[in-house]
Amino acid sequence: MIDKLCKRILGHPEILGRIIKGFIKEAKDVFLEEIIELIKGKKEQEGNSYFQQLNNVIDIA
Repeated sequence: MIDKLCKRILGHPEILGRIIKGFIKEAKDVFLEEIIELIKGKKEQEGNSYFQQLNNVIDIA
């Protein structure tokens, strides 16, 4: 149960965005809001989403 809760926390777009911003040097200068939008899959490039929002905890590897 704790594992599932941790996956839900880490899979939340704002938490995941902060992790990406803090640890990936290419994302250092990108606004947090933009990273969150990319995680949610709202911004597309060439018809493909950068990330797909996970709808279920089971989907998180």
